[in-house]
Amino acid sequence: MPTCAGVAFKRVSRSYWFTTGGLQLREQQMVVAHTQRGLELGTVRVAPREVPSDELQAPLRSITRLATDDDQREDARNRENALTLLEDCRELASKYSLQMRLLHAEFSLDRSHLTFYFAAETRVDFRDLVRQMAARAGASVLFYQIGARDQARIIGGVGTCGRALCCSSFLTDFESVSVRMAKEQSLFQNPVRFAGVCGKLMCCLRYEQDSYTEGHDRLPALGSIISSSLGEGVVIDVNVPNGGVTVQFSETGTTSTLQLSEIEVLRGSSCNSCKRQRGFGANAETDQLNIEESL
Repeated sequence: MPTCAGVAFKRVSRSYWFTTGGLQLREQQMVVAHTQRGLELGTVRVAPREVPSDELQAPLRSITRLATDDDQREDARNRENALTLLEDCRELASKYSLQMRLLHAEFSLDRSHLTFYFAAETRVDFRDLVRQMAARAGASVLFYQIGARDQARIIGGVGTCGRALCCSSFLTDFESVSVRMAKEQSLFQNPVRFAGVCGKLMCCLRYEQDSYTEGHDRLPALGSIISSSLGEGVVIDVNVPNGGVTVQFSETGTTSTLQLSEIEVLRGSSCNSCKRQRGFGANAETDQLNIEESL
């Protein structure tokens, strides 16, 4: 198994495996690595270790050297030049009436590649733009169209929680997030609560999903018949964070919130199409369809 180190090339991004080239490396060291876009400045995020071949992506590239002060100064100059060229590219895109929103530009350390990131609603023919920018930059030019989540990562912002967006502060990978997670977390009655600033489902729905899944498996479902010291009743609501259920009692018609230890399940729910379960309202199927289409 080859000895590799995990290197990230942005402040918030995933790490990629590179062979160490015999260098003694530790986490947070700045290094220069050979990538498909030439030499790039990165940070060691995962200390060197032996990595199984099935975890590596071919071709496996290597770390060239430890970064020097000159490398870091060159990287700073490249960032400034990339910003200037980004403004030039925006002017040319406007001149050619291209319906694209240019968000970011970056040079490789050796200035062999210049990459632009843009957003667009439709396909954009930017061949003339590529030729013009390649002539100005004196480098190979690449254009990458990105989605809403990556736009939020690049631009940054503040979420509804009042903190910096997860994607722009620490989240390195976008995991799958579904409407069902919002349903199971009882957020379905207020769609605004689970849509992020990017307009997509909030990534943080994933964080507590395992706890909610475990809680729903542990607690009785809606419609279950239970027995307690207050009498028999039907479960009409489930509160996973508090570990309790709301019960409507058969004899009195009153309701009360009880903990799992205070009840005994006599019969589980047989209503598979109960529309109130886990946050659904009376028109749950229609609501779900509308929300999925809007997201």
